Amino acid sequence: MVPVLLLTALLTPFILNILLTPLILKVSHKNNWYDSLDHRKVHEGEVPRLGGVGFFFSFVVCSLLAGFLAPKLFDLPAFSFSSELLFSFLGFTLVHILGLIDDFRSIRARYKLLGQIIAGVLIVLGGAVIPGFTLPFFNIDVQFGIFAGPLTVLWLISLSNAINLMDGIDGLAGGMSTITALIFAGVNLVLGNVTGAVLSAILAGSLAGFLVFNKPKAQIFMGDSGSLFLGFALGSLLFMNGSSGALDASATSETSQILLFGGLLATLSVLLLPVGDMISAILRRIRRGTPIYAPDREHIHHKYLNFGYSVPRILGVLYTVVLLDGLTVIFWALVHSRRIDAPLWVGDLVVLAAWLGTGAFLLWNHHRNNEYKRRTEDAG
Repeated sequence: MVPVLLLTALLTPFILNILLTPLILKVSHKNNWYDSLDHRKVHEGEVPRLGGVGFFFSFVVCSLLAGFLAPKLFDLPAFSFSSELLFSFLGFTLVHILGLIDDFRSIRARYKLLGQIIAGVLIVLGGAVIPGFTLPFFNIDVQFGIFAGPLTVLWLISLSNAINLMDGIDGLAGGMSTITALIFAGVNLVLGNVTGAVLSAILAGSLAGFLVFNKPKAQIFMGDSGSLFLGFALGSLLFMNGSSGALDASATSETSQILLFGGLLATLSVLLLPVGDMISAILRRIRRGTPIYAPDREHIHHKYLNFGYSVPRILGVLYTVVLLDGLTVIFWALVHSRRIDAPLWVGDLVVLAAWLGTGAFLLWNHHRNNEYKRRTEDAG
């Protein structure tokens, strides 16, 4: 019954958002709610930016329906929509509303950060806490202890900013997030967390519905209301319910520990590209003495535009990197849950190879961009 449940969790929000987004487009055009144009933006014309409303609404509604109906319709008592989980959804709602307000009138950075901190605290209260991480190759769990809560909040805020920075060309942030959510559904399923798998599938379906309208040439953007919510959702999906008893009956205490302490490694591995791009941007701005939140046109997608790549070709390259990173995480989960008969270090080695490969990919693009700038300056 679990495959049927996951397919339902994927298709229902997809259909709902397909129906909802045209209504959002109609209201946005009627009220002139368009994304602002500046030197960083690569789109032309007037494009609404409330796509995040559609996939957020689809995710929340379908998650609530799943929580109430799935245990009865699919005979899955292990599927748990606990009161603790509602705190996480309050956090998602708060950060979504925060982004929505920022889409209409810019919020001062300090107030925006305060709102994100409060949303992060709510998610931590909901049980989605990063307790530590597993040291690869040594299989040692490093405990964060009293710092687990604050570090989780910092992680969620950082990831939401990473997603926001990748939202620079049609279909990029939404497509990468869809792939990531699908990978998380697979990892949760391998490790026996039915609730986490269903929620991940619902998020993937909601985003897929958005992508129908966000693919090149985009009819709608996700806006800050979407990117902030996505960062918080993706940052917590592998921890959600893993610490509150939602693992199904087939899950052992060992797989529960893998989910808790391996979740950070898995999340980082799938999101290496946006996280790496964010770190590169921070270091670049520190080196230049500019504020770390100052926008520029030197993110990885901008570099590919400089190289003459079309937007669909850029999406193909970056989607492939995220997908390959994600597949290594599923392999890692299969090895550590003993579903594949192989030494644990084999799974760790594959993930390490993905980290090194993605790092080399980012450095290679940085080098190519520097060469491009030098040639441009010489020609000028």
